[in-house]
Amino acid sequence: MSTKYSKENSATDPDENNILYQAALRGVAPVIGSMDQFHKKTVQRLFIDNKIQLLLATDALGVGANVKCRYFYIPSTSKFDGEKLAKIDESSLTQLIHRAGREG
Repeated sequence: MSTKYSKENSATDPDENNILYQAALRGVAPVIGSMDQFHKKTVQRLFIDNKIQLLLATDALGVGANVKCRYFYIPSTSKFDGEKLAKIDESSLTQLIHRAGREG
């Protein structure tokens, strides 16, 4: 499945001085909870199409995204809950691990 990249399906023109845009051109992109849905889906599609080789993600990856990857690294089982660091519950961690291994 190939993605067509055009001005029509872009929310804004890419800013060539934008560090995230430059990183994506080099095959690296983030997925974080505060990103809008359009950008999350775009990064996910670029990763599936092998345009992005390194995906940097928070636990947002475990909510709605299915990406097939060879390796993933979880540096901590805690996350900031808005007030303090809290442990990621077992079911959320399991969901994150399972979603990182399959394509949606």
